[in-house]
Amino acid sequence: MISQTAEYALRACLHLAQHQDKRLPLQHIARATEVPAGYLSKVLQTLRRGGVVDSLRGKQGGFVLRKHPAEVSLFDIVNAVNPMVHLTKCPLTADDNCPRHGFDFTAEGVNLCPLHNAISGLTQQIEQQFRGLTLQGFLQGYDGTRPGKLTLG
Repeated sequence: MISQTAEYALRACLHLAQHQDKRLPLQHIARATEVPAGYLSKVLQTLRRGGVVDSLRGKQGGFVLRKHPAEVSLFDIVNAVNPMVHLTKCPLTADDNCPRHGFDFTAEGVNLCPLHNAISGLTQQIEQQFRGLTLQGFLQGYDGTRPGKLTLG
């Protein structure tokens, strides 16, 4: 569902959220999250360019979340390292305009083939769910199993 890069980014950001008052060095984050340091370095730099974390070089350097954990959604993190892709071409025909060859659409407002419509809808649902989950929610004990939106107090 999500790439290994996105998984590593989520691990690192959750660890930073758990230590939001400290600037953490790369090696500390790598050990705590069990992510290879070389790979994690690239992930964290991508997160920095994406506006999710800040970094400082030097002896007192390290990484820190740019915003409070309540303001950092899973979408922010995943989208920074692997931007969510929305279909621009019909998956059945690879055409730009989703021509619906062989499909009979009489419902008003339907202009996508069934597969394109389903994938587009699922992508929107996933994006909406990722936007509704924040690092703070996980710090407060959300385990991902309860339905509904998180209430952040």
